[in-house]
Amino acid sequence: MVKQELCHTSTTCHGLIMEYLMIYLLMLPFTSRSNHSFPILQNLFLFIAGLILFICCSAGVGRTGTYIALEYLIQQAKREDAVDVFGCVEAMRKRRPCMVQKDDQYIFLHEVLAESLAVEGFKCSPLEINDKIDAHEQRETQDQPDSILQEFQSYTCKHQFIATQLPLSNTLSNFWQLIIEQDVKVVVQLEHAEMPFFPMTDLATLSTSFHSLVRGTAEEKKHVRIIPLKIQTSQVEKSIFILQMKAWCDTAEQYPKGEALLSLCGAVDDILKKIDGSKKICVTCL
Repeated sequence: MVKQELCHTSTTCHGLIMEYLMIYLLMLPFTSRSNHSFPILQNLFLFIAGLILFICCSAGVGRTGTYIALEYLIQQAKREDAVDVFGCVEAMRKRRPCMVQKDDQYIFLHEVLAESLAVEGFKCSPLEINDKIDAHEQRETQDQPDSILQEFQSYTCKHQFIATQLPLSNTLSNFWQLIIEQDVKVVVQLEHAEMPFFPMTDLATLSTSFHSLVRGTAEEKKHVRIIPLKIQTSQVEKSIFILQMKAWCDTAEQYPKGEALLSLCGAVDDILKKIDGSKKICVTCL
């Protein structure tokens, strides 16, 4: 053993008190010399990010089981792109009875897991929330503008959203006329279109009975494709953005990840913050 560090952490979340006694041991990988060596320790140790993590509470089953399951399931989500909460708890209980002891702990495990996966890759993690709130309250005492309201001001307008079916061959001109007349700035496409209703390649042109559509160069993000488009008629020229959810438009997944949906909302909000005038959004799918 090279180094031993002992720390005690107590946190309160959703009315539950979770206390962890964590011992980090920096050492060579542990190998049992026989089937009868340290049978209990082998069941309690988890190998996480190259460290051995020892977890306990008063009985070593309720809060301990909840925390172990959470650590395991977060890693499982990264490895397999899926989680099996029931299977994880069942496997632990076969090795140590009563792991994740109460109903509210089982529910709490789902809630924390969902939040952890939803915010992964975003600016504010759950551990940063208190700091963010403190900073916001400090700005309010200094009579600065409400930063939270500013952050979401793009979604405070009345009559901002228009929901439509994906354009068909006999409704294509009507769709683009709607976009012009309603002064829509962003079209959100949530599903693959069997019939193209705008140019499918960069710098290409598509014509309808009354409109000419000229596509710019698309910007590819992890979950979202942003396509600039110009709509031209004999009297009007209008610039808009089409945002495609890749999970639905490219791979036809039934349910995209929470991260993908948050990325889409963030991309829409970023565009609306940069434009003046109307901030109307048309959301279209089959």
